[in-house]
Amino acid sequence: YDETEDRIFLDCSDGAARVRLWLTRRIAQRLLAAVAELLERSSPTLLKAPADMREDVIAFEHLSALSVPDASAAAPGAGPDSPRISDAGAVLLHKADIEVQPHGFRLLFHGPGGPRAGLVINRTDLHKTLALFAQAAAAAGWEVAGEWLKKAAPTTASGKVAS
Repeated sequence: YDETEDRIFLDCSDGAARVRLWLTRRIAQRLLAAVAELLERSSPTLLKAPADMREDVIAFEHLSALSVPDASAAAPGAGPDSPRISDAGAVLLHKADIEVQPHGFRLLFHGPGGPRAGLVINRTDLHKTLALFAQAAAAAGWEVAGEWLKKAAPTTASGKVAS
């Protein structure tokens, strides 16, 4: 979060190049709401739950996803011996597309000239990504959409849900 600009930044890298995407409050709140709503609509468990329990069910699903160990955490990091990553600059995020795929979700982030970064992730990782965006928005003092997301906002001792 950059307090002067009142923006959240997202660094995206494919191992060869890195681009920094700046998210305004408006786009971050829209993205949070859209991902939360997509997770609600696409949850097979939630669709079977009684209406008065749906918020608790999706909150539980979210917390369960956050408790799954991150497989990439064991991967080697960007240490001094790692190859150099070229800097593709920074752009203001104009829009994000979220597409449901057979085995996950595809997120595509657009800058002024078109797509700048994207990823394909499974449902668990989409929950984790949503939690990171919500954590950054909350740290910035921005409103976070969805009562279940607010309820299911655990943090570790360091204050982060993931990194």
